[in-house]
Amino acid sequence: MQQQAPPDGFGEGRHQENCSAAVEGDARVTAHGTSARRGDLQFRAVLYGLTSPHDQNPVRLHASDVVTVQVR
Repeated sequence: MQQQAPPDGFGEGRHQENCSAAVEGDARVTAHGTSARRGDLQFRAVLYGLTSPHDQNPVRLHASDVVTVQVR
């Protein structure tokens, strides 16, 4: 799960918000998070392919559409 930095100049680009363990076959990930500020946060899920559980060079296979969450 990656979060897009807000356009207010605080932070830059996307950063990893949550990660799951490497698995073989079908997998499902549920991410829970908290925010230190209010406003719109944007997230997307990214699927990486690995050659082993300790692969240091993952390849991005798919990225979901961006989802916006409003924090009050």
